[in-house]
Amino acid sequence: MDFTSQDVLGCAGALRYSSLLFEQKNGDTLITDKATSELLATLKGFTDTPNIGGLF
Repeated sequence: MDFTSQDVLGCAGALRYSSLLFEQKNGDTLITDKATSELLATLKGFTDTPNIGGLF
């Protein structure tokens, strides 16, 4: 639970930022693949809006 807005996330393979859905739920941020609805990551305790669109 030490993820901060200064940390960086990246995508691998064919996955792109535009393919991701960011949702805030119960104090966490969930990252889901829009195409498959697969939950890719849960950022526990992180409720800021990820500002990572320009990195992908």
